[in-house]
Amino acid sequence: NYIINNKSKLNIDIKNNTNYSKYYGWNIAKINTTISIIYKDKIISTNIISSVGRSVSSKNSALINASKDFNMKLEKLGINKLLFNN
Repeated sequence: NYIINNKSKLNIDIKNNTNYSKYYGWNIAKINTTISIIYKDKIISTNIISSVGRSVSSKNSALINASKDFNMKLEKLGINKLLFNN
């Protein structure tokens, strides 16, 4: 268990791995985001969020669509699960 008070410093390490593909005219963006919470040089939580976006017009539009998917999954995950994996 970790007790974190208001003077504690948490570091958040975020890494993205983005892959683009094209399928039947659709631009597809697949993103794996790894979020690690670090407290006193020790990783206390790691979460991986996989998001997908698609667009007929461009890779960038597919990426924007994937970011909406990411935001929805991040909100669903919740702050306690994100920080403490509980």
